Amino acid sequence: MPDEALDQVVHLFPVTGGPDADAIGIRDPVADELSELYRLPGVTAVPEVPPAKAGKADKRKLRRKFR
Repeated sequence: MPDEALDQVVHLFPVTGGPDADAIGIRDPVADELSELYRLPGVTAVPEVPPAKAGKADKRKLRRKFR
C-alpha cells in the first residue's frame, strides 16, 4: 500500500470467515516468530479477494477499496 513516509508498505488482506475474525491478532505472532522488524504495518480482513483477469488477486481493487 502507498505510504507517505516509506513510499510503499506491506498490507495484509487475510480472507476471514466473518467480521468477528481477529485480523489484527496476526501481527503479534508474526513479529514473535520472525522479529519485530517483520511486524505487519497494516492488516485488513476481507470477505474475499477480488480476482484479476489472470485469476490472481486484483491489487488495484484492494488498494482502492481499503485506502
